[in-house]
Parts: sequence; C-alpha cells; structure tokens
Amino acid sequence: MIMPLSAEDLGRVLEIERASFSDPWSLPSFESSLSFEDSCCWGWKENGLLNGYLIANACQDEMQILNVAVAPESRRHGIGHALLKHSIQWARNNQVGRIFLEVRSSNQAAIGLYRSFGFKPVYTRKKFYYDPVEDAYVMLLDLEGENEEAKSTGPDSQTG
Repeated sequence: MIMPLSAEDLGRVLEIERASFSDPWSLPSFESSLSFEDSCCWGWKENGLLNGYLIANACQDEMQILNVAVAPESRRHGIGHALLKHSIQWARNNQVGRIFLEVRSSNQAAIGLYRSFGFKPVYTRKKFYYDPVEDAYVMLLDLEGENEEAKSTGPDSQTG
C-alpha cells in the first residue's frame, strides 16, 4: 500500500538506501525532503513494514524524481512500478507537464522500468556519479505532449 512517508519511516528508509546505493543519501537529506512544501515522498508498506520509497520535487509544471529504492528482499515484486505509477498519476492530477529523472547508465533494470512508462533519454551527464564514476542519463516523460495528443485526437477534434 502506498502512503506518504513520515519522520517515523526514516530509519527504515536509511536501511533501504544504504543497501541500494554506493553513495547513499544522508539522514539530513531525507529530513529536508520531508520538510519541503514541494516534495512528494511516498512509501510502499506491507504488513506495517516499509519496503520501498520514492522522493520527488514538484515545482509549477515540472516534477523531478530524485530517489527511488526498494529493499533488496522485496525487489522484482512490482513495488518500484507501483511507486512510479503513483507519482505519474499524482503529476497528471496536479497539472505537471514534464517529469525528469536521472539514472546510472548501467542501471538497465531501472532504465527498462522508466521506458515502460514512456520516459525517454534526453541527454547524458558525463561522470555524474562517483563510487564508481559513471554517466547519468537524464530521462523525460512529457505529459504535456500526452495532453496535446489527446486534444488533437479526441472526439471534439473532428470536423465535418
């Protein structure tokens, strides 16, 4: 079940973060995310245990997904998919036009997930990550284009 993250979740968030990334976020980074008005912080809980989370910032008509992680023992069960789907639906409901994210160029599982939702690589940030040094792909999901396409192919677009 997806629910907003709270300060009480941060211990488990840090466990998942450290198990997932070679350069994990710090506790103050997560605390900052929870405190920002523009932050979207969701977690997946099952039987009271947090198994994954997604952190994003939304500002005006753009959203940036900053951090997504699933506990190692809970991967390949659709949790990342559900969190991403939830964030995209939230964006649509809140008139967000574009969603950006960065992903390690070697993270083929994440890249595949993002592509399945329509994200496209728009450019590469050379040597963006360290430990190990690696490029980042910046990926974009254009919800404005989605809306324009719906308008141009909808029932009101036909003349005659």
